[in-house]
Amino acid sequence: MSIAIIALMSYMTLASGIFEKDKKAYIFDSSFSLVNQIRERIDLQIKNLSDQAKVVVYSYDFENKKAPPAVEALFSDKKSWRILTFWKVSNLTVEQPVVDNIIWMEKENLKSWESWFKTQTMDFAKSSSRFQLVTTNISGNILALFKEPGATDQEISVIGMLIEDQEIFPMNASGMDLALSVVGGDGKILKGNRSGNDEKLVQAFTKEFPSSQHAEISTTFKDGVKPYLISTSRSKWGDFFVMSFIPQSVAFSSLETLYEQSLFVLLLLVSLVVLVTFFFSGFLTSNLKKLALATRKVSEGDVAHRIQINSWDEFGTLGNDFNQMSEKIQNLLHETADLARMEAELKTAQAVQETLFAPSSFKNEYVSIGGVYVPASECGGDWWFYFEKNEVIYLIVADATGHGVPAALITSAARAAVSMAEERKDLSLGVLASCLNKVIYEGSKGKLMMTAFMISYDCKNGVLKGLNASHEPPAVYRDNELIFVEMPNNPRIGQMLAHDYRVGDFNLSPEEILVLFTDGVTAIENSKGKEIGERRFMKILKQVLNEKIETQEAVNTAQAHLEEYRENSPLKDDVTMVFFSLQSKAS
Repeated sequence: MSIAIIALMSYMTLASGIFEKDKKAYIFDSSFSLVNQIRERIDLQIKNLSDQAKVVVYSYDFENKKAPPAVEALFSDKKSWRILTFWKVSNLTVEQPVVDNIIWMEKENLKSWESWFKTQTMDFAKSSSRFQLVTTNISGNILALFKEPGATDQEISVIGMLIEDQEIFPMNASGMDLALSVVGGDGKILKGNRSGNDEKLVQAFTKEFPSSQHAEISTTFKDGVKPYLISTSRSKWGDFFVMSFIPQSVAFSSLETLYEQSLFVLLLLVSLVVLVTFFFSGFLTSNLKKLALATRKVSEGDVAHRIQINSWDEFGTLGNDFNQMSEKIQNLLHETADLARMEAELKTAQAVQETLFAPSSFKNEYVSIGGVYVPASECGGDWWFYFEKNEVIYLIVADATGHGVPAALITSAARAAVSMAEERKDLSLGVLASCLNKVIYEGSKGKLMMTAFMISYDCKNGVLKGLNASHEPPAVYRDNELIFVEMPNNPRIGQMLAHDYRVGDFNLSPEEILVLFTDGVTAIENSKGKEIGERRFMKILKQVLNEKIETQEAVNTAQAHLEEYRENSPLKDDVTMVFFSLQSKAS
């Protein structure tokens, strides 16, 4: 019995918190949807008024100071409009600008308000707002002011409309027990759906959450010690917003009834438990022991354990639910193990792929090479390599299609092709490219390819050659400038079964540096999603190479600049960068 009581009490505690959260979320969703709908309707009404006001401005006869009859007839049909004023304001820079009343349409004698309207017009003309709503002492009416540019910079037209507020403010709460108000930026209520003094709450909220600093809010706000649930939606036309609020105690009043009913159910269940325990203690205890044993088994790691309860009551249902839970946990553990195995395999593949690369730096009496490679995922599609054969140094920078495991397999095939090419006695750049092309094409049947730029340097003769297989051209740092190397372009490696790859010659002096890179470098993005681009990358290279430092140090410094720009953002593509230079003896 004590176990049942504790379980029911725990349920009550947990359920009360969940009910409160759900109730608050429901109120926020409903109230925000309501205020947003009202705000959109108000904005639409204001737009319609603005369009109609523009008719006055653009059709008004300034010479005779008269609106066309069609315009006057249009506005005379507006039964909800009591006054339409059209003011021409000039000399805005002086303290008291000239305000001329151009047109005054009225349906009843309100001439006594003309001075007040003129004051509001001057204040509005000096402000930066294009639209403003002003409360009036005329019951049920509000003044809407619009601004349009005039013929000169110091002249504007101000249209004022005294409108019945119910036309512009559709304050309908749709049956919800919500207080709705249209509030100006100064915290004054322009229109509300109930009588009462809500100014203090609204002004306190506006002070803490100025309307100019937010477009919409759903929050709990305390006015002293009394919390309210408040939602707002700011107008796109001016410094005012629609606001709904309800005391939290009122919003949660239904929960108190729920708590009382739940407590009644709890007491009833406890009574039933006492009676059932008295008559069927042996049967209940047996099932409880089975559940307790099954729970302990699962907690000890035996997720394959299943419970057997031959009953059609709640214990039977609980037993079935327990078995389903155990099965799901077991499946989840299997999936977790599979994911861990796949991750381990990817780590192994990454470690294997690292062996496909040459050491990051190389230097002898003829050349100096430094490179860096950063994969976008565990396995990448960029690959660079160098080797020496018969006193000729070969350097390859390649980029396979995409990245990930498929691209990594292509780089593995490329490394194997280079190993076979090294055994050729007639090895040259063209032969090397043909070997790579044959292996990759036969392995992927033209579905996966790679771009590449290769160079060879004959240490004996000092001849430098290059081969471009649809790759980004490298740049030569020469006389404090970066110049792209132009080479005959060839198809991508693996694009077709056979191709006669064309090779070109170019010069490089010991004080110059050749920079090879993949397109992943210029595709690097910062935390704002902005690519570094070729121009900014070239600027970084010039800054680094102007320091006249060693090749490997230079490439590491350039990579540090790229990482600083990236701001730990994920890479879109693999990044490879290789610096190549000749030693003084090579000259």
